[in-house]
Amino acid sequence: MTHAVKQTAVIKSINFRDQHWSLRDQHWSFRDQHWSFRDQHWSIVKEFRTIDSSIKEFRAIDSSIKEFRAIDSSIKEFRAIDSSIKEFRTIDSSIKEFRAIDSSIKEFRAINSSIKEFRAIDSSIKEFRTIDSSIKEFRAIDSSIKEFRALVFIY
Repeated sequence: MTHAVKQTAVIKSINFRDQHWSLRDQHWSFRDQHWSFRDQHWSIVKEFRTIDSSIKEFRAIDSSIKEFRAIDSSIKEFRAIDSSIKEFRTIDSSIKEFRAIDSSIKEFRAINSSIKEFRAIDSSIKEFRTIDSSIKEFRAIDSSIKEFRALVFIY
């Protein structure tokens, strides 16, 4: 082997060794990138899981809001019913007052009827007194007549 061939072989060997180290560096670089991408992947997965958990919490909150709105609607309906009950009680109270007034009117009519009867009785009593007075006058006249007859009979 000549020196030139040996030199060429050494150069090729050095070039091959340089290429080997270059490829090995690229391999380590790609491996570092792989680990970096893997770390990014897991970081994204963790963020996704956090977002997914947040979405689940939001859905739970949204469901609670819907339930609250349903409860709020029920409360409004209850208030409307309560208001209607209060109006009914007011109406019922007014009906009771009307019945009391109607009862008082009936009592007044009964009293008025009794007053009319009393006036009729009073009128009858006045007529009776007039008749009684007339009877007394008649008796007085009759007594006077009897006295007159007695006097006439005596004379």
